Amino acid sequence: MHRQINEIVSLEELFELHGSIHTIGYHGKQMTVEWWPEYHSDQTLYQSRNALVDGNILIISSYGSPNPYDIRKAADLLEKFHVENQINDVHVIWDVRNLENPGIRVRKGIVECNNRLEKYWKSRYLVISPKYKTLIRIYQFIYQGKVENLFFSQSIEEATNRILSQTPPEAGIDYSPDWTVTDRISLSLKSKEELIDIIEHYKKNHTDSTNKVLEAIGQISWEGKFKKVEIEVDDDDPHFELINAFSLLQQDVAEIIKEYKELNQNLELKVAERIVDFIDKESNLRAILDNSDRVTWLMNNRLEIIDFNAAFSNEVSRRYGKIPRIHQNLLELITNEKVQEEWKARFESALKGKPGIYLEQDNFDNQERVWEIKTFPIREIGKIKGVSVFIEDITQLKNSQFKLIEKNRDLQKVNNELDSFVYRVSHDLRAPLTSILGLISLMKMETDHDKIADYITLQEKSIQKLDLFIKEIINLSRNSRLGITVSRIDFRDLLDEIFEGQHYTKAAERVERICDIEEELQFYTDRQRLSIILNNLISNSLKYSNGNQPEPFVKVKVFMESDQCVIEVSDNGIGISEMYLPKIFEMFFRATQEFSGSGLGLYIVKETVEKLKGKIKVKSKMRQGTCFRVSLPNLKNRYDAAPKLED
Repeated sequence: MHRQINEIVSLEELFELHGSIHTIGYHGKQMTVEWWPEYHSDQTLYQSRNALVDGNILIISSYGSPNPYDIRKAADLLEKFHVENQINDVHVIWDVRNLENPGIRVRKGIVECNNRLEKYWKSRYLVISPKYKTLIRIYQFIYQGKVENLFFSQSIEEATNRILSQTPPEAGIDYSPDWTVTDRISLSLKSKEELIDIIEHYKKNHTDSTNKVLEAIGQISWEGKFKKVEIEVDDDDPHFELINAFSLLQQDVAEIIKEYKELNQNLELKVAERIVDFIDKESNLRAILDNSDRVTWLMNNRLEIIDFNAAFSNEVSRRYGKIPRIHQNLLELITNEKVQEEWKARFESALKGKPGIYLEQDNFDNQERVWEIKTFPIREIGKIKGVSVFIEDITQLKNSQFKLIEKNRDLQKVNNELDSFVYRVSHDLRAPLTSILGLISLMKMETDHDKIADYITLQEKSIQKLDLFIKEIINLSRNSRLGITVSRIDFRDLLDEIFEGQHYTKAAERVERICDIEEELQFYTDRQRLSIILNNLISNSLKYSNGNQPEPFVKVKVFMESDQCVIEVSDNGIGISEMYLPKIFEMFFRATQEFSGSGLGLYIVKETVEKLKGKIKVKSKMRQGTCFRVSLPNLKNRYDAAPKLED
């Protein structure tokens, strides 16, 4: 709610009523006044008052002698109020007539703040005193692109009337003298003699003013020898504005020269400090380079060596039997043409501004080593002047990385297998036990002896299934845990034992067993593990035999191939679909649910073959049969080297 309405003749009176009114009457128009936060400097006597009139005219009145910090802080306060209250698109009248001695940095700050806040302002009016008028015009002439919608006014009243009447000043800058109509009429009434006297008077004043300005210009010296010349000028002098502006420019020059001197002194001090620091760092860098194992050298763009460390000298001497010299072309040290071409390509890439990283392997001195080579362009004032090269022996690092990759691969495999193993084992162990418990419950309620006998038969099958699964788990555990025990293998005896163990299966009676074993075969390996391999492969051939085949068979062929023993287990059974072949050696994988099984058999075969450092391959076609080919190394040398027990 408004406290009162004050009629004011001119808005110049507005800040005399600061804070006491919220509505004014102005030329018959009622206008609201919203007082914005003021800024009072804690360093100078500068203050800035702000009032929003009629909701769209922001009047700023600045007093005192500010520094650049004050201008920035006052602008911060204005911007914060604009953002918090979402006030945009206002006309601004900034009265700077009461600023005292605004130096170049202050004026620059005013312009920067103007440009910073212009996004909130529709138009800008700068109210300036006559003595700053020419200076501002000079600025406006030089920086026309930065003063769009920036107008100059002699009073708040004039600027307000232009905003209210929507008649901004015409574009362009008026550099003509401020002759009034009264001046022209007065001159027209003068006699010839009076006009001559006036001209002589202005001519003398102009000559005196010009001489003083030239004297002041002559005092300017970048060596700091500058003496300000006080220039007095009459108010009626037509060059009043220009000479006043020059007085301010003298002040600016004095300020700039002072800053230049201080900057020059600081620069000289910093240069001296940098030189001392550079000498220290150069000594430290030389010590670091010479004590580094990394081979390091620098070259110019003609591939001439400009610096190198002790490691480079030692490596060149070791490889080429030469001692490198400063300014020597690197290609003179390299005798191998292929190596020369490789280094040329690396240098050309670096000289084009592309850093390079290369890996190189060599077998120098019968010692395999891996080197990491890094090339960097040397830049000076934006131009590439040469190349720096750093070479490091990373053989141990690469070996460690390879070992780590292998370990991680093994750990990942073990982790995946363990997760799957725990899940499947818990399921496959519980399934037969659950079946047995169910049958026992039925037996307790049954009185018919024939049905009880059937239940016992079913229990026996579940127990056999459980026993087979436990044996497979034991075989898997033994294969991963126990060492290899080498002995000579009698394949006929081993195969008879395996086929004898399979006689109880349904298919064993009708499937023909064929054994083709090379005569006088001397093969040494772990008999227990070989038995696991053959037992699983033969068992699968019998289990997955084709009932529609008139003459089903399983054939085991054994022969030596170089220092490898090759075992082929083939059949004419139902075969394996091609889409499943890549997965059959995975833990718990089963290609068909038509036959019972744990899905561990072929996984155990593969793990056991790999334990013996062998390989296994498979070929199969649906309804035609399957052939597994196992290649195992002969461990006779290991058997011969092992200590024997005395009789």
